[in-house]
Amino acid sequence: MLSSLRVPRSSDPSETPSRPFTNLALTAALLMSLLAPEVARAQMMGADDLIALADTRLRRQLSRYIGDICGPLQAETGSQQVDLAATCTSLADTATVLSGGGATGNELDLTEEELLEAIDDIAHRQLPATAKSSSEISAVHTAAVSSRLFALRQEEAPDILLAGTLIDSDGDRLPIHYQWDRDEAAAGVRERMPEGLGLYLNGNGAFGDRDSDDEEAGFDFRNLGFTAGADYRITDTSVAGGAFTYLNAFQDFKNAKGEIDVDIVAFSFYGTQRINQAYVNAIATYAHGEIDLERELVFATFDRTAKGDTSSDEFSIAIGGGYEFQWEGLSYGPMMEWEWIWLDIQSFNESGANGLNLDHDHDEMKSATVDLGLEGSHPISTRWGVFIPQLAVAWVHQFEDDSREIRARYEADNTGASAEEFFVETDDPDRNYAKISAAVSGSFRRGISGYLSYQAIVGHNRLSSHAFSFGGRISF
Repeated sequence: MLSSLRVPRSSDPSETPSRPFTNLALTAALLMSLLAPEVARAQMMGADDLIALADTRLRRQLSRYIGDICGPLQAETGSQQVDLAATCTSLADTATVLSGGGATGNELDLTEEELLEAIDDIAHRQLPATAKSSSEISAVHTAAVSSRLFALRQEEAPDILLAGTLIDSDGDRLPIHYQWDRDEAAAGVRERMPEGLGLYLNGNGAFGDRDSDDEEAGFDFRNLGFTAGADYRITDTSVAGGAFTYLNAFQDFKNAKGEIDVDIVAFSFYGTQRINQAYVNAIATYAHGEIDLERELVFATFDRTAKGDTSSDEFSIAIGGGYEFQWEGLSYGPMMEWEWIWLDIQSFNESGANGLNLDHDHDEMKSATVDLGLEGSHPISTRWGVFIPQLAVAWVHQFEDDSREIRARYEADNTGASAEEFFVETDDPDRNYAKISAAVSGSFRRGISGYLSYQAIVGHNRLSSHAFSFGGRISF
């Protein structure tokens, strides 16, 4: 066959290559063309072994993706393409050795479990936590504003007896926002909390953890921030206001797999209206987040950190209400709240991990929950002011937040050879769980009030969360 190949002669003898060099180049080219299918076939067999070992949807999909791009990448010369080709070849060859095949010299020193964990790392199993971080911050902010509304309702609650001290000299029962001084009570003197503008400042926070599953990495989290706002008492039974919130959320992935740091600012408008013993609340919020992500790629000889940054925008609406029965100073009754959240996280690119950097598509999440529960409170009158402890228990049902796909591709993959989309799939939500909350508000002389609240999520399959809020308000 080689004898049938001819190289055209140049009219310039000085440009005519020597015959040995020509035959050598042609022979090498021919051998490469003959061996290329065998190399691709070997890589495909390694990918098949990798797929056979994969035991989750994410691992199987990434294994197929590696099989699609590994062969075509061999012809690329860019540094990131060469690195990605070497990585996928090493993973495939490692799977072949673990499946009983022969060594190639490219395999990694990994056990089967370590190989599967390496696939999780390069597939960015931490990605869905980005949306969960933003939604958890939203929950902290909403809980803080809700606690403020609770305190406002207690100030205007009618016909609540405080151990007999809220009855004036004419025998009339007074709302809680009429504060008494014990020395003045006998004379029937009463001081009303000033109506109009009120300013307040709250501290907010939360901590907890989320367990790992087949699709998502587990993490510990903590949120910390503040809310500053102003509200106006329009009448004895209605208040409207606005609030600004800053929160920082930090997520530390388990097994040192990386972290997410989020800074969020939120603006809310809210109001509450009491109608006799019933009340209605409404909260509308817009939030913007700046998100920094790091994922650690540490396996075999690899030790890299992939970094990315993106932003999020969120809108939420919460509408709720309840009815309060009275019995010897105890206020109790049913409550309900509906909350809708829309969250969009922008697409972003990673850097710092050479051929393993990923390009991520945007992620859109919708949530709709309904809380149904019972709440109760009882005022306690002291010479310093009126304190009202509250306890609430609610069942929560999630109607949306279905499992969704977040598309991703390796930045170095310029082959266009992948037969299917590579995506990270979020887990299915826990449709039913419960919230338990406790709070205490206090109203004092000269228009000063304050509150402290705590809320825990219980009965959730994967999430443990504890949120707290505290603050004070002064009226003018």
